[in-house]
Amino acid sequence: MSEESYFCPMPCRYGTIRIDPVASAQHLNDPIAEKEAQGLRTQTYICYLELERQLPFPDEPWYRFAVALVGPRIRPANRKQALTPDMCTPIYPNEAHPTGRVSLHPEPAFPFKNCYFWYRVGLDVRIRSKPDCGLFDATHAICLPVDERFVLSSHASHDRRRQYARLRNRRKNKVALRHYSAHVDNENDNLEDEECVDESDSDVESLASDASNSDCSDYSKDSDATRSEVSLLTADALANMNIFGYPDQGVFNHPIVDFSHDLQEHLDEDNLPNPMDMLAERDALLEYAFRNISSLHRGNVLIVTQDHWESP
Repeated sequence: MSEESYFCPMPCRYGTIRIDPVASAQHLNDPIAEKEAQGLRTQTYICYLELERQLPFPDEPWYRFAVALVGPRIRPANRKQALTPDMCTPIYPNEAHPTGRVSLHPEPAFPFKNCYFWYRVGLDVRIRSKPDCGLFDATHAICLPVDERFVLSSHASHDRRRQYARLRNRRKNKVALRHYSAHVDNENDNLEDEECVDESDSDVESLASDASNSDCSDYSKDSDATRSEVSLLTADALANMNIFGYPDQGVFNHPIVDFSHDLQEHLDEDNLPNPMDMLAERDALLEYAFRNISSLHRGNVLIVTQDHWESP
């Protein structure tokens, strides 16, 4: 075993993750849910360990992390959530971006040529510990240096303000359209339905409401704004991350995954998976849980997506 080995993976590093659906469903003690989980096909994905959700201790069965997923191409648009293809950040040696956005430079070099961080695509997971008190070999770990993390935060901040501005403008247009429709005949009612078809989702309304507190007019202060937001986000994260691991039923809705630092051992350049498929796998597990658990225990199944992550 390498000298660079740890009982728990280290944050701010890339790696691969794969959901174990059977282990993820075992806490339900439901034979039907476990049988359905056995039929769930999963893939191995590239991830970035953003944040550890609680203090790690040796001999834990798993470790909670918030992870960002890495895609093998420009991200797809999501009109419902006002997300555009350029809301992504290339990872060097990839330097292609619709607006010429600066690439991230991990250390050592990233092994794949066409990868991107996709804004708002990630999830919370439980990384399974190594059996028999084994260690995670970090010999091949790829790290994102501190200055590169600020670059990524700056890009994410810029994308967030653009997204919120688009949502806020759409919401204003919706209100104006409703007032207009009240003064015209029924033939124009179809116009509201067409223009606002993407507005019905409660997540979009929530995002648009949150956007009212966001200043989208001044991009010249990106650097200072980003550092301030990083501090605020870190404080918010610490306030909600339950770092000492007190009992939390919601944590069992986070899938159990196997993690490795060695990207090339588990993935091939020509067959890198779509990150949205992993979110679909996670949602399938939650669906099994909610459908099969008895109504008496439904309160323990919290089908909630983190508000800074995108749903498929």
